Amino acid sequence: MQMAKSILVFGGAQIFTVLAALVRGKLSAILISASGIGLNGLFLTISTFIGNITNFGVGMSAVRSLSVTFESSTHENFICEVAKIRRISILTALSGAILSLALSPLFSQIYYGNFSNTGSFAALSIVVASTIIISNEMAVLKAMQKTKLIVYQSIIIAVLSVVAVIPFYYYLKIDGVIWALATSSFANLVVTIAMSFSVCPFTICKDRLHDFLISIKPIIILGIALIAAGMVSSGAELIIQSYFEATSGLDALGLYRAGYQLSVVYVGMIFTAINNDFYPRLSAISENLQERNIMINRQISVLLFFTVPLIAIFIAILPWIIPLLYSREFDAIITMTRWASISVIIKSIYLPMEYLPLVTGNSRHYLLMETINWNIMAICIIIGNEIYGLGGAGIGLLASQIIEVIWVYFFLHKKYDFSFIWRQKE
Repeated sequence: MQMAKSILVFGGAQIFTVLAALVRGKLSAILISASGIGLNGLFLTISTFIGNITNFGVGMSAVRSLSVTFESSTHENFICEVAKIRRISILTALSGAILSLALSPLFSQIYYGNFSNTGSFAALSIVVASTIIISNEMAVLKAMQKTKLIVYQSIIIAVLSVVAVIPFYYYLKIDGVIWALATSSFANLVVTIAMSFSVCPFTICKDRLHDFLISIKPIIILGIALIAAGMVSSGAELIIQSYFEATSGLDALGLYRAGYQLSVVYVGMIFTAINNDFYPRLSAISENLQERNIMINRQISVLLFFTVPLIAIFIAILPWIIPLLYSREFDAIITMTRWASISVIIKSIYLPMEYLPLVTGNSRHYLLMETINWNIMAICIIIGNEIYGLGGAGIGLLASQIIEVIWVYFFLHKKYDFSFIWRQKE
């Protein structure tokens, strides 16, 4: 099955990425401790929040438009479409960097009570601009289905993400967190541009400003919903992290971030295969109700096939791998990580369905789903932590995923005539 092959290819690359992330996590635990991990998470959340405000969701919405153009139009039209995306990319990256610089004194005052760390937050402008351009260039590779280049890019970036942190963490300790983040982001940008330009060189499409604005309108409309959804998700993460920092301190935030990364981010990296392969293919058949339902159901089946045994093994070996990957300081996250990792199985069902409003161009439904789901997640995690501590936060995360998959299924069933297919013929 093509889906299984795609997940195996991308999954193999993600295994390497996970290993690199685990090495980076181990170095972080040794060199900058839980406080440094918490600070790194805070910087990442802020940069993501600013990026979501300024990127117009082009990195995601462009995949749909580029995929359709690549499959159904001429090469010249595709080149012009890419040129438009890159023009937007430059403008949004500049706006993201400027906003980061403008807000840096405010973030320093909010999180430190003074302006002494304004420079650190200002350095996030590099991270924001780089991330926006990377996302848009990856849309080109995904639309062209350049599987090998996407895999090579992920492997190279994984290596760079480890190499970049070593000197900064070793010599500057916690003060080197922001500079390691900025350096790795810029290095990732260089690698991604090199890959993308090798298959689709930079060109300038000569069209009038009016025609340009008309042509990008569908991308922007869908992107606006993605911006709003991104703001909701980043806002929810900021609320959760601010809650931990305010109620229990930076160390508790670092423990929560470590548990979340280990159970949801690292283990959940298998879902990268969906974004790199499934979304463009689903976009190409978005008008065919029967085919898209079959494709979504098959994707769910394949993901469950991979995630269920993976999570079972992960939970079993967790008490041994946490001290190995971090330190004994992080034993407190074992219970949380076990519960949270089960949510990855539930996410295997939810995530393929989530793309249905996107591929049909219904941005309002996607925004509604994301807004409700992230609010459910934030509420459940906070309530769980209040009742049972850090382990309760993991239970809350699992509960939120169960609630989400139930209501989203009935919503999509009503609006898009989506149904689970229990037996499928190959």
